[in-house]
Amino acid sequence: MKFSRFVLLLIVLLTLGAITYFTYPLKIQYILPTTDNIQNIQVIHITGGQFLEYEFKNKQEFMNHQNELVNILDAASFRRRVTHFQGATGDAIMIIFMYKDKDGNNRNYMVDYRESGTFMVENKDYQQYGKSKLTFDNLVAWLQKEGSLLKD
Repeated sequence: MKFSRFVLLLIVLLTLGAITYFTYPLKIQYILPTTDNIQNIQVIHITGGQFLEYEFKNKQEFMNHQNELVNILDAASFRRRVTHFQGATGDAIMIIFMYKDKDGNNRNYMVDYRESGTFMVENKDYQQYGKSKLTFDNLVAWLQKEGSLLKD
């Protein structure tokens, strides 16, 4: 009898833990990997079948604007997704961070942010709570103001 109560309690605790894990709101600082050795950042804005590429060519240029980027994304909360992203329609922003690791090797990681609020970093999926279109539009406006548009 005590064993079945223990198993039932364990199942309830695991279920509550899983629900909390997937619904607890996360801020952007807990999602994005951080590094002090960013060498370059490239952003691709996919809109209306066009690929617009922006680049921050040097670390200082990006560091001057990094707080603005984080503030835009920090206005939103995200949650972990149970399922993996299967694709969507609408605009997208892909950000590629190139940096040097502690051993001096070149590394990069990619962020994929969709107008629908889907946010992917390093093969981990998140969904934005709330007004994802507003956050996405603010990010696009910031990008157009601060980034250097690369010409074809």
